[in-house]
Amino acid sequence: MRRALRLFSARAYGIALRVVRDPALAEDVAHDAWLNVWDCAAAFD
Repeated sequence: MRRALRLFSARAYGIALRVVRDPALAEDVAHDAWLNVWDCAAAFD
């Protein structure tokens, strides 16, 4: 999971920034997305 976070966190932030056009909000959106990934990680065993 840490590897995935390292590999994709910048991309998630970039996508969020293009959608919301606010850097602070984009950080929140990207963070929330990763929390959802973490919550669902067990389903992808």
